Amino acid sequence: MNEWIVLREKIESKFPALIDVINNESNVESLNKIADLVGNTLPQSFVSIYANCNGQFCTKAGFVFGLSLLSTEKIIHELNVWREIIDQGLEGLNESCSSLTPSAIKIEYANTKWLPLLGDGGGNFIGVDFDPGPTGTKGQIINFGRDEDDKCVFAKSLDDFLVLLTELLNSPSLVEEEDGSYSYNHTHFIDALKELSQK
Repeated sequence: MNEWIVLREKIESKFPALIDVINNESNVESLNKIADLVGNTLPQSFVSIYANCNGQFCTKAGFVFGLSLLSTEKIIHELNVWREIIDQGLEGLNESCSSLTPSAIKIEYANTKWLPLLGDGGGNFIGVDFDPGPTGTKGQIINFGRDEDDKCVFAKSLDDFLVLLTELLNSPSLVEEEDGSYSYNHTHFIDALKELSQK
């Protein structure tokens, strides 16, 4: 089963205003560049997303609980930006970081093997972790970015994360916003997932 297709169809069914948000032109050609940048083979579920589309149009409302599905071009841009930040040195930045899922995520501000998938437009992301901590799982889904010092594992794989998102679309905490998008209880989705994962 293609979990992305299931999720996409459910979102577009529940929130028709988002039907034209997704860029339907796929861009699998860029995936080799992304794999090279993170130094890892990409999960099949990640490849399947970009065989179906190339993220969303950046001028539209966030497709996934207010977060934007990044295009491959945007992913490559973000990976290069974060690589530059890491190359300049993270002195003092790592000290404020934590892993809310104990030992599962490396205590780092940034890592070249964190692959962004969803973004809030402010430098914060949900993505794939190819360099987990001692008790983590390679390919786990975590939060990271400019304001995300406290990191958390949201799912052990991208497939599991897509299933979780689909399940959350049935939650009574789902709220339709004025622009036709939706949120989880009017909360920034990364924060909402942190709260849910700590229960």
